[in-house]
Amino acid sequence: MTPDNVLQSYETRSADLTPDPAESELGQKNYQNDIRTIVTNREVKDIGLSVVGEVQQVGYGLWNGCPACLLAMKFYFRLADRRPHFEHFDISISFRKSVSSTHENADHPIVRCLTPYKVHGYSSVKRRARRWEIEKLYWDDINRANGPLPQPTDADDEHDTSITGRPWIPTRRDKPHQAVWTVTNDAKNGNWPLLDELGLSVVVEYEGPFEANVTISGGRSNRRLARILTPTWWSKDDPLLFNGKTSKGAAPRTLQFNELNEPDWLQITPFSELCRKSKPHTERDTIYRVRGIPVQYGVVETQRLLSSVCKLGTDMVVIGSLATSLHREENVATVSFLELPSALESKTLDEWSFEFSPDISVRDASDPPIVEGRNVLYLLIDTHFRGFTPLNSVKSPSEHKMDIIAVSGFGGHAFGSFKQKGGQYMWLRDSLPGDLKGARIIVYGHDSRLLDSASFQNISAIAGQLCSGLRSIRSFESGTSPQIPLVFIGHSLGGLLIKQALVGMAKGDESDRANLTSTYGALFFGTPNQGMNIDSLIAMVGDQPNRYFLETLGNGSEVLQNLVNNFNEVFTFRDSEVISFYETEKSKGALKVGGRWRMDGPLAVLVDVNSATQGRSWENTVRFIEAINRDHSNLVKFHRNDEDYERVLGHLRRFAQQATVVIPKRFEH
Repeated sequence: MTPDNVLQSYETRSADLTPDPAESELGQKNYQNDIRTIVTNREVKDIGLSVVGEVQQVGYGLWNGCPACLLAMKFYFRLADRRPHFEHFDISISFRKSVSSTHENADHPIVRCLTPYKVHGYSSVKRRARRWEIEKLYWDDINRANGPLPQPTDADDEHDTSITGRPWIPTRRDKPHQAVWTVTNDAKNGNWPLLDELGLSVVVEYEGPFEANVTISGGRSNRRLARILTPTWWSKDDPLLFNGKTSKGAAPRTLQFNELNEPDWLQITPFSELCRKSKPHTERDTIYRVRGIPVQYGVVETQRLLSSVCKLGTDMVVIGSLATSLHREENVATVSFLELPSALESKTLDEWSFEFSPDISVRDASDPPIVEGRNVLYLLIDTHFRGFTPLNSVKSPSEHKMDIIAVSGFGGHAFGSFKQKGGQYMWLRDSLPGDLKGARIIVYGHDSRLLDSASFQNISAIAGQLCSGLRSIRSFESGTSPQIPLVFIGHSLGGLLIKQALVGMAKGDESDRANLTSTYGALFFGTPNQGMNIDSLIAMVGDQPNRYFLETLGNGSEVLQNLVNNFNEVFTFRDSEVISFYETEKSKGALKVGGRWRMDGPLAVLVDVNSATQGRSWENTVRFIEAINRDHSNLVKFHRNDEDYERVLGHLRRFAQQATVVIPKRFEH
């Protein structure tokens, strides 16, 4: 059971539900130590249901002092139509000791915890919406007691969907243990849409290498037929493999898994993502940055702090990331709210400040009030994301291998520009830290909005701010060890800002030159090196002060040609890499509709292939140039399991491997 085989077994699987279980196996079978990687899909015309299974997280730790494994999975459901096909379906994960294990006396793994345990979906005729209530988020073998089923508050508010986890209660380990989740249609009128996605997590205690099989079965009945449909992914001949060493995804708050609590499990298996169509409030689409969080606060304390400051229940606060600030001894978080806090309702503000006591996050409602003026701290919440925002922290200096800084484009948003279109997933935050260990991921925001701008700044001015900011977060002292390798990701204008910043570093002080020397390479997405189509944008800005700035980005710009020449003169490292991506879909231009500007105009190519790929003289081959079949805006909006993300990840992994060798050598000269 090699690490490569283990990781191969975690590959995403997809299947269609088939009437005959014998026909449901995917791909070819295992032979000897080979792991099946080919997945076969079969279409069932009268069912039309496709299911994708994904291993999101595998981690090893302890459960009450015994070796334990945490497995988090997600399943995506796709229906050919929206008719209710099932009255129920089950997802089962069965664990057994490895057949090839050298631990002859080892027992089968035993299920110690699972989530979700008991949750209910409610529909309201009046509200025409669905909400979810958690009766008990997780089960464990320490706290098995469960409260009564919560009663609906309105007569028309009966729950129509239930999700129930069923652990393997007996402690006997002579048979494989299972964790089973049942999703049931409780709607009396039968009007029940299938979940779009379902996240599940389980902790098992183990004694040696082990395996797991995953099966889903659905049932329905009507006057003509009763049918059980069962596809199998990771089957007995091709299971999930666990060797006690090879992990996947981000680690939880603690590796003492029995100490994980409800906020932790909400992070590992966000319940609010169980059904995208049942989001109780569209405010969750807005991502907030929170600064000023005490450095000792973890996810739980941060969630309680925001709950208190914003006067919301803790279940309404979703912590997307929590990282150490780049500027001072405090933490920075990205968060969303399932319900809009009244304190953040202003449509004209993009930043809010709150006072709080440092112990507010651990206070109970029955505690005496805080004495004003004593130990007051300040919490800053914003939506603009200007400046640097770290999306993760590296555990220790010895593990800090690389800094990755992503810069958004013209009028873009530091976070939103890289977020999945129409979803919550943001690959720089939600995937890259786990896929690229030792990398600190940072986004940089700048104010380059098009509409209602009174700014007459240019590329040099914004790039100068980026260069100055880098100087402050990446300190350098003569005679110290080499700088942490630096890699840039630039979308559109962001690529030009990066190039101009590097040009500025070459003319700067010792810290600036050290940052230049530390830069291994960059990924540029749709960077208009020779200009871009700005026709519709010019009509949008009119005679605003930023018109000249926009004109310098037009096709044939002399300003941009000078920038290309200057960049090629200062970034001459032959041991570096610059990869250029270009769009192959046309983009909608700006159009004024009903007095408001929208990107809904005629289609046009914003940045053509020649402009996006004009790089250094030795980087004009397919080795350094790649197409992405998207329009300009969506070039960096990846979704989970996106093949374009996998390509980008491959480049970054190579960068990380090469940079740890290349950068120290540069500082030797």
